[in-house]
Amino acid sequence: MNRTTANFETFKIFSTILGGDQLYLSAATQHPEKSELLTERIYAEIAARLARDGFQIIHERIFASLQHHPSIIKARATVMQAHGFSAASPLTFIQGHPVKGRGLAGVQIRAFKPSRAGDSVRTIYEGEIPVGKSWVRNGASFQIVQNMHGSAGSSDHYHESCEMFDRTQRVLQQDGTSFKNVLRTWIYLSNILDWYGEFNRARNARFTEYGILGLSEKENTEAEQIYLPASTGILGENPDGAVSTMDVFAVADARNISIAHTSGVQQKSPYRYGSAFSRAMTLKEADVTHILLSGTASIDEHGKTAHVDDVRQQIRKTFQVVQALIEKEGATLSDINEATVFLKDAQDLQTYWDVAAEFGLLDLPAILLIADVCRADLLFEIDAAVAFE
Repeated sequence: MNRTTANFETFKIFSTILGGDQLYLSAATQHPEKSELLTERIYAEIAARLARDGFQIIHERIFASLQHHPSIIKARATVMQAHGFSAASPLTFIQGHPVKGRGLAGVQIRAFKPSRAGDSVRTIYEGEIPVGKSWVRNGASFQIVQNMHGSAGSSDHYHESCEMFDRTQRVLQQDGTSFKNVLRTWIYLSNILDWYGEFNRARNARFTEYGILGLSEKENTEAEQIYLPASTGILGENPDGAVSTMDVFAVADARNISIAHTSGVQQKSPYRYGSAFSRAMTLKEADVTHILLSGTASIDEHGKTAHVDDVRQQIRKTFQVVQALIEKEGATLSDINEATVFLKDAQDLQTYWDVAAEFGLLDLPAILLIADVCRADLLFEIDAAVAFE
C-alpha cells in the first residue's frame, strides 16, 4: 500500500494506491476560499495525477454548498477538459456544507488503472447519459452506478424513493446485474429527519420485490445472517431537487474474489430496527481486502442512541464501534483510505479533533461535513472505505 498526503495552503489531498492499480483520492478543504478558484486548484492536482499515472475515474463525488454548484461544475469541467478528460463523466454532487463557512467541502475519487490482460474500464449509460462505470480487474468485474434519483418535485417521498430504486435496478439489469449484486449504497436524503421512517419502508418494499428480503417474521431474529448491502443514509440535498439520491457499487462477476457481510461486535444488524443494510461488507481480492463500512454512529447493542447530548462520547463510541468491527477482518483504523465525517453542529469541530487525536486519526483521509444524521439525537457519523494488502 502506498499512501501520501499532500498539503496545500487551503486543502489537503490524500492518496492511497492498493495493488498497484487501485487509487483512492480525497481532497479535503481546510479554509473558506472562493469556490471556483479552490475547485480549479484541487482538480488541477487530481487531473495531473490521473493523467501522469494512467488512472481512470470509476467513482466521483463532490460535497459542497448547493449555491456554489454552478461555479464548481464550471471549474471542474475547464480543468478536466484541459487534461484530456471528459467533463460529462458520471458525477454525484451532494450538498455537504464545509465545517467552516459555505462552499466546497471536498472531492472523493476512486480510480483504476487497467494493467493485466483482460483488465478494462467502460462507461455505463442510461440512454445517452453516462451514469456509471464498469471495470474488470484480474477476471472479476465491478460496477458503480451513481446519481440515481426519482422524478424531482413530487410531494410523495415514498413513491419518489421507490422510483429511485426502480431506476437503479433497471440500469443494473441493462448492464447484466441487479440489486442482488450490490454490496454498497450511498443514499443522501433531503430533510432526512422528517421522513427517514418513510424512506426505510420504501427501501424494504423494493428489497422485498427484488428478492433481497423475504416475508418471514423470523428475519428479525436472524437479521445478522441476511445478506444486505452496506449503506450510508444521511442528510444531503442535490442540485436536481430530488428527495433522495443514490450511488451503488456492485460485483458483476465474482471470479477470484470472496464476499461476506460483516456484522457488528458492539452493534447488531440495523435491520432489527427497520433499516435494511449491513454494518459492513467485506470483499477479498487475491491481493487486497476491502471493507465497505456503512455509516456508523453512537448506537448501542440494543439499537438505542448512546450518550445522548454528549458529542465527545458519541464520537468516541463511534470510533470504538468501527475499530471493533474492522478488527474482525484484520484491519485497523489506519487502513481507512476514504471517509466522510458528518457533524450535526460546526461548533463541535474541535471536540472531533480532540477525539480523533486519541485514536491517532488526525491525518484521516476524510471530508468533514455539517449534516443531520438519521436520528435527531445523533450528533456524529462516519462512513469509510477500509482496504489493506
